[in-house]
Amino acid sequence: MNMRIAVLFTLMLLALSFASTTLAQDATPSRGTYMQLMDAQEAWEKEDYNKAFTVLQSALNKAADKPLDIAIIQQYVAHTAILSGQDHRARPALENALQQRGLPIKLQSELSLFLGQIVLGAEE
Repeated sequence: MNMRIAVLFTLMLLALSFASTTLAQDATPSRGTYMQLMDAQEAWEKEDYNKAFTVLQSALNKAADKPLDIAIIQQYVAHTAILSGQDHRARPALENALQQRGLPIKLQSELSLFLGQIVLGAEE
């Protein structure tokens, strides 16, 4: 359980750094994606993770040709998976995010770090 708390704490730190990362590198998602990410965060606050997954799937469907949007949405899918106790869904989402082309280096680094934490957490 302590590992779960550490992962949740790290996720919250990553979520806070997300805004500064994208603004610092002028790598912001499209307005539509951004609005859906905010809807997913509202679902997190209500602990309605099924709704968050639904919103994020809708966002993925609309972002088919936007690699940056896809990567950020997949990052949110991974966060939602951890928050909902469905850790097995986080790794594939992060792997998909890292496969997107043209991502800013800092975002790639954050995604890789997050994936590493998921892998280490699964091994314990």
